[in-house]
Amino acid sequence: MAKGKIVIIDHQQSSRQQLQKFLEKHDYEVVSVADGDRGFLTTLKERPHCVILETVLPGLDGLEISAKIRKEDTLKDTKIIVHSTKSYDYDRRRAEIFGADEFIPKPLKNSQEFIDRINNLVQDDIVVEFWGGKRHNPGTGRRHSPLRRKYLMCCRRNSWSATNYF
Repeated sequence: MAKGKIVIIDHQQSSRQQLQKFLEKHDYEVVSVADGDRGFLTTLKERPHCVILETVLPGLDGLEISAKIRKEDTLKDTKIIVHSTKSYDYDRRRAEIFGADEFIPKPLKNSQEFIDRINNLVQDDIVVEFWGGKRHNPGTGRRHSPLRRKYLMCCRRNSWSATNYF
């Protein structure tokens, strides 16, 4: 059984095929598209758990697609990952402003980290590493939600008490 459905929107065929094979190997159902206009329509039709998109695309660019996805009520729970060669801080901030949940630069340096980040987003899970251990907690999936900010502030103070968290 598939872990979730993912739509890949990237104009580079080799990049799409590489990601599709990798994600299918990790039990995801994958649909890939080469341009922005068809990518957005496919996303509306498929209603995936996650969209992985490039910023530079023919037709609609990746940031426009991200903003349109965020405006659609039927796609409000869809996670957005911007996977781009444009990896300056400015590009990361713009992706976040347009609604992206994650920004992963190309090329992939660590495939295990990539799949872990996708798994955490799709499962709506927050992973916090501390003192050599990991703790998984359900999250809102949005990077800067008030709940997550408060949770991370508690983690930084090394306080796991429920009174500080809630």
